[in-house]
Amino acid sequence: FWLKQTERETAAPPRPVPRRTRLARERSARPCRAEMHIHGCKQTPATPPTTSDEESSGSTNDDEMKKKKGNRAMRKKKFPKAIKYYTKAVKIDPENPTYRLNRAIANSALELWKDAEEDAARAVDLGQPASAKSHFQLARARLRRGRLEEAAEAVRLGLEACPGERALEDLSREVSRAVAAREARRRKEAEAEEARR
Repeated sequence: FWLKQTERETAAPPRPVPRRTRLARERSARPCRAEMHIHGCKQTPATPPTTSDEESSGSTNDDEMKKKKGNRAMRKKKFPKAIKYYTKAVKIDPENPTYRLNRAIANSALELWKDAEEDAARAVDLGQPASAKSHFQLARARLRRGRLEEAAEAVRLGLEACPGERALEDLSREVSRAVAAREARRRKEAEAEEARR
């Protein structure tokens, strides 16, 4: 006993094992995920089933999952991908105005004004009541397409449904300026035509 205790005191403390070596030992101790050796036979485990976007089950949460994926793509500014997911959500639940509105916003980000106008108009029709965002997207798409009278009408209806909505008020002023600029341009063209005669 006495001798063993002295040897313990005089023996150097064990050296710590370097991290790389320790990790290598741990890796060699556990089986590899990709392939396992069972009784000397190399076998690969069965692949777990996965759900793909193309094979949707049509469950009630499936459309919400598509919307969430679309929202994630929008945050990453991947607008074509967002449109794809929102379109899938619309196919699952065509009566949901939120999916149409989100797709209209994604189309607006890509300046696809015709598609944005169609989706926003449908979102306004489906909404009970329609949201201020739906009215805003509809009016903005019509303004960008140069359909100023229809844009002014969409803004007017939006302000009736959502009075005091600042974004709609700002858009209303923008539409008014665009109408005034177009009228001034038409007057100038008419005067130039008169001067040529």
